[in-house]
Amino acid sequence: MLILTSNDDANIDVTMSKWFVDAQLLELRRVSGRFMMQGVLRGSVMMNLQITIFSAQAAAAGSPSPLSFVNIALMFPVAMFVAYTENYKAFRIASLILQGKHEAREEEDIEETKRQTFHRLLLLAVANTVNSCLLLYCALKLYMAWKCKHHMWNVSGCVE
Repeated sequence: MLILTSNDDANIDVTMSKWFVDAQLLELRRVSGRFMMQGVLRGSVMMNLQITIFSAQAAAAGSPSPLSFVNIALMFPVAMFVAYTENYKAFRIASLILQGKHEAREEEDIEETKRQTFHRLLLLAVANTVNSCLLLYCALKLYMAWKCKHHMWNVSGCVE
């Protein structure tokens, strides 16, 4: 059995427009769930933990490691790229669903389909807000690791 997913634009335009709406909604759930796992958990939360370890090592050694700094700094573009691609796919799929570009079926409940699509997009918006706040916090925490005397920072300020 061939399983198709929304891995690229051509697949979204050509293949997914022929899917039933249930399959499109399932793909929208998969893409938004993947963003929660990859974007928020693997990207922002893991980066926050790495910055905490980086700060603790810098405090113990007396100075931050430039190589560790570069490693963490290079994670920011990757996290932003994951957020962009997953959101782009989700909005493309949602536009297919809302425009009615899918195979018709008997007894289709259009209002329920729209409700489920908007619900998934709302969850995606919340995930994007959380992800953006965590990335901003990570960037600030990484910057303050260089500025604070003991290389440790949290929301209340430099940790002494």
